[in-house]
Amino acid sequence: MIYLASQSPRRAELLQRESIEFSQFAVDIDESSLVGEKPQVYLERIVKTKLKAALKVKSLDIPVLVADTIVVIDEEILQKPINFNVFCDYMHKLSGRWHQVITGFAVGDGESVYYEYRITDVLFAQLTDAQIKAYWQTNEPQDKAGGYAIQDLGQRFVKEIKGDFDNVVGLPVNEVKKVLAKFDFPRDKIMD
Repeated sequence: MIYLASQSPRRAELLQRESIEFSQFAVDIDESSLVGEKPQVYLERIVKTKLKAALKVKSLDIPVLVADTIVVIDEEILQKPINFNVFCDYMHKLSGRWHQVITGFAVGDGESVYYEYRITDVLFAQLTDAQIKAYWQTNEPQDKAGGYAIQDLGQRFVKEIKGDFDNVVGLPVNEVKKVLAKFDFPRDKIMD
């Protein structure tokens, strides 16, 4: 059993798929980026801040897992789109180009903390304005980093990926299992 300090249904599904038992709760932190902050520096700061907040909420009898996923193109982080215009801007930037999806995660128990990140490269197809508008109207992009969900309708825009698909969904679960093993987590619950 672990704590998952995230309300993400996608992360929960990935852990369930691997038969990792968890109790889920949310932490609320300021996720604003700092002026001039590079994407990977931002990601590490946010994930470690989430872990620190989570460890204050729950007892330390089992490990706590936190994660965050960012979409990056030209060193710009594409957050969750706040409106249709921002979403259109994101889709035009991603259209016909490679970008990176980076998920950082940390596991801690109050004594030990492990932080790691994984990068997956994603190539988008060339998008039309009609496709972009139709996708927005599905309501799927509104709460997704970069404005799309590769595991759902957004997959139609993806031509190719290089790296871990689960990482793009929101959690590189095989890497998480390796880190959980360092916490004397029952191996039959984390390893194939």
